[in-house]
Amino acid sequence: MNKFYWEKLGLILEPNLSLDWLATWAGASCAIPLDTEGNFRIYITGKDIYNRSRIGTAILNLKNIIVSELSENPVIDLGERGTFDENGTSYPFVLTKDNKYYLYYLGWVQGVQVPWYNGLGLAISSDGINFKKYSRAPVFERDHSDYLGVGSMFIISEEKKLKMWYSRFESWGKDTVDHKHYYNIKYAESTDGINWNRFNNICIDFKDKKYEYAIAKPSVLKLSGKYYMWYSYRGESYAIGFAVSDDGINWRRYDDYSGIEYSNEGWDNQMQCYAYVFEFGDKLWMLYNGNDYGASGLGLASLSKEDFIKATFNL
Repeated sequence: MNKFYWEKLGLILEPNLSLDWLATWAGASCAIPLDTEGNFRIYITGKDIYNRSRIGTAILNLKNIIVSELSENPVIDLGERGTFDENGTSYPFVLTKDNKYYLYYLGWVQGVQVPWYNGLGLAISSDGINFKKYSRAPVFERDHSDYLGVGSMFIISEEKKLKMWYSRFESWGKDTVDHKHYYNIKYAESTDGINWNRFNNICIDFKDKKYEYAIAKPSVLKLSGKYYMWYSYRGESYAIGFAVSDDGINWRRYDDYSGIEYSNEGWDNQMQCYAYVFEFGDKLWMLYNGNDYGASGLGLASLSKEDFIKATFNL
């Protein structure tokens, strides 16, 4: 396999104390096209001064690499006391379906014996800005096979069904101080986006639990009949991994060929994570975070689609 390399375009958004929802963090994000001129609406995980994650929006122009029109407020409120999203909303993924926008997100509630519990919520909008929660409860949460919790997700519409890759907790470590959390990536399907069938198969698993304990935030792209996934994996610090599949269920890891590495200095020299890969023109584009999960800001990279297909053709 020939290697491909992302061109790093630098930071496009940093935390902003003048915006409550973006005060300390510009984290995991996704993008939805608005036109054919390179304008995308991006949905961004921010954090307020109380460390509560919130989801806001901005406009990203890919021709000029300019971010504008930052929303003054988050697109959905935190849940009421006792609900699954009372302490945070994050990892947005927006699916356009039937002229509506479906915002899937991760809800957070603080724990006692473990730091937190998660479930996936859903909010729906007709304009991509004004969202209403589908339910005050998760649409995808813990069950018998994923009994500790579920996390970040990516969804594509294909063959009259929705295919979702999601991170799930496998175990909590025994250390009650560090609370090491082991999670990997699994797969589910739905016909309506509300009710999901799980197959209990692990798509991306640990290589060695001595050195790797968290695999999260899948981003899936289908090109030329193959599925490609970028994800975050970590031991001491997150890096961006890469995998290939013929059917979307059985995957082969090629982490050394993700095409992006730590910078020698600067905002992403110690960590890279939470990739979101999408297409525009003749390029692939990647939103991603650097040091400290998003405290250093949100970055952008690009890659020739032709070069990528050539490099991965024989996988």
